[in-house]
Amino acid sequence: MNRNAPNFSPDFLPRSETKKNLASLTPNSLEQLRARLTQRAESSIPVWPVAVRPSAERNALALLLGTLLNKLPNDDVAPLVRPILNEQDENGSWNNDLSRTLEIVQALSQSQRPEARPHLNKAVTWLEEHPKRKQLRAETLLLLGHTTGLGAPIRFKQFLKPAMRVAIDWSFRNAMTSRKLAAHLLMNEAGGDKARMSELIQRQLSDGSWDGNVRTTALAMAALRQAGLPSTDTLFERGYRFMRVLQQWDGKDLIQAPCDISNMLHALTVRSLLLAGAENNDVAPSSMLLLHQQDQSGGWAIGSSQSVDVMTTASALDALSLFGDNPLETRWARRRAAIYLAAVQHADGSFAMQPKASWFGFRGLRNDASLDATSAALFALCECGEPSAIAAMNKAAVFVKRAQNSNGRFRLRR
Repeated sequence: MNRNAPNFSPDFLPRSETKKNLASLTPNSLEQLRARLTQRAESSIPVWPVAVRPSAERNALALLLGTLLNKLPNDDVAPLVRPILNEQDENGSWNNDLSRTLEIVQALSQSQRPEARPHLNKAVTWLEEHPKRKQLRAETLLLLGHTTGLGAPIRFKQFLKPAMRVAIDWSFRNAMTSRKLAAHLLMNEAGGDKARMSELIQRQLSDGSWDGNVRTTALAMAALRQAGLPSTDTLFERGYRFMRVLQQWDGKDLIQAPCDISNMLHALTVRSLLLAGAENNDVAPSSMLLLHQQDQSGGWAIGSSQSVDVMTTASALDALSLFGDNPLETRWARRRAAIYLAAVQHADGSFAMQPKASWFGFRGLRNDASLDATSAALFALCECGEPSAIAAMNKAAVFVKRAQNSNGRFRLRR
């Protein structure tokens, strides 16, 4: 298994693609990329970009929110629109998804790009013929009602508000999440729910996002505008900057990444540079960032405010093990990480990607043992030099051995 190639979601491209895309940039595109990276490097911490696959839905959110907040540079409109048009299906929809197609149609309409007109006509025809209106998500209806300038899309409030509340509560059945708060605010008139407005404001993170991902951030900003917060508020500047700095250039196109994966990138870069002969001083800023981003549990999340996971924790522990014991906090961080990994290890010696129970469990999905996660954790524990990790290492090694077939190959699952 190649530990330098993490098992990212399909949104992320291999490194060879990243190198090719960066090499094909024009001088103007390189200057725009440099400006974006500068925004991320204000604290003098290096930024390691990663190419991402196009996503029409996320690009549409960037268009909608940029227009709504009046923060979308004119030079970015066409680069954001092109990937959206390229993803349209032959029947005029995007992935045969009613909500996604409606959001994209709204975004393209507001972009006023002439090349989008034929695509819009096909999409509208598909929408008119779509037989399953019940597939429309409540938050999409609320978002579109706001971005069309109509405010909350409740014309007959006494009839529709109770139904919308039920739809929102069903979509977000657990705690009062940021997206649930945003949906309720989008349903109400400006100033009508100051308690939820205040709570949503307090949930903005230090990087400007809500929950560390683009969709929640977009919905939260739309909801706070609907609630009456002026567009000049610095909250919107920070929130949209979070979305903007996650955009990556793919040739002449802009692709909106879904979330921050900086911890994983810093961990992989520290390891790669040190193995290539770099001095500790060359990777010290990234190593210090990893120390700062360690969760109280001892693990690491892939990026800001994501859930702590085994793969990122193993990568960070591996990188800090190569970095050494200076400063002394590095040794303590490694010890905490080793204790964390031992605590989340399954009885059979395996590890799951996501060790904690999550809302996925309510959808019938399980945190199954992962050979990739187990191998990564085993490698990191072997390198960390912590005697307390020996028992966990032995158990993980037994699991990996059992996963090997007689022909030498490994089974993906138990």
